[in-house]
This record gives sequence, C-alpha cells and structure tokens, in this order.
Amino acid sequence: MKKIVYFLPIILLFTACPETETPFYTHLYGRLKLQNGTTYFNNVTLQISDLSPDNFNQPRIREVITATIDSLPGSFELDSVCYGTSGYMNNEIVSVYCDSMTNPAFPSQLWYPEIRAHNGVDSILLNIHY
Repeated sequence: MKKIVYFLPIILLFTACPETETPFYTHLYGRLKLQNGTTYFNNVTLQISDLSPDNFNQPRIREVITATIDSLPGSFELDSVCYGTSGYMNNEIVSVYCDSMTNPAFPSQLWYPEIRAHNGVDSILLNIHY
C-alpha cells in the first residue's frame, strides 16, 4: 500500500501535465517564374501564410515582394516560417498567395509548397500562369 501512495503522485504528475508542442521553423527562399518559360517576375506581392507561433490554431500572414536577390530575378525570402509542430504536420500549413487585386497583371493563384526544411532552410519554385 505504501508503494502505491508513493508512486501515485508521480503517475498523476506525468498524466496531468499537458504536452507542449514544439514549433518547427524554416528560412524560406523562393522564386516566381512563368509556368511554361524561363521568365522570372520582380515586384510581385505575395502573401505567405504559416502557423502563428503565439497560437498554433491561428494562421499568420506576411507579405513579401519579389525582387532580384544575388543576381536572381523573381526571388523572395522569409525568415522563421512555422511549417508545423511536434504534434501537427500537414502539407497545407504553409501557403503562398498571389492576389490579382494587388497584382493586376497576374491572375489570383494559391500554392501549397512542400516544405522539407533541410537544416532549417528550404527553397521553392512557384510557377505562375500569365
């Protein structure tokens, strides 16, 4: 009986503590190019949605503008993109949206890139219809 009394608080401690989720982050690099060609586009506003680090149940939306980075036109980058947690992974957590209202020359388009995050860095190529 004494053993049960000693082990009961330990068992209750492990079962009562909520499991905290660990967020996974990546530094995202990308390029925006024509669907069937080699033309890359600068000055296009993209909205990147990921998990909010403050509340995993809410998305966070940030805007980037494509530009020439390291002599590569149509490039963009965004740091600390939260692409999942230790308790939740899905290929549709991170999305990239090109809005035709913001970018009148392009149709609205939505991408769900596959984030692999090798060593905390990932790169994506977005093909846009023009």
